[in-house]
Amino acid sequence: LMDAFQCDCQTLLTRFELTYNTHFQNFCEIWREMQFSLIFDVYYMVTDKAKFRMTLSDWKCLMDLHQKVKVEEYLDANYILCKLIVDRAFIHCLSDIE
Repeated sequence: LMDAFQCDCQTLLTRFELTYNTHFQNFCEIWREMQFSLIFDVYYMVTDKAKFRMTLSDWKCLMDLHQKVKVEEYLDANYILCKLIVDRAFIHCLSDIE
């Protein structure tokens, strides 16, 4: 399952890169086309939630993205990220590898 998820994430990022359009709206369109919003739904349906591993550099990148999301007023993305933070969906770690 993890391999399939990783493959889907890579496909999402590759499709976004190939558009040569860095606007968040473009990313959202691809996200919706690939039905990634279902991941958020499934995450909140599961009672024993896994944590998203975040290194310090990952966290900084996520916070930079969050800042851009707030400035551009992407309310859906802001809500989702804030909800994940408040619900402690992230675990901070020293490396990407367990």
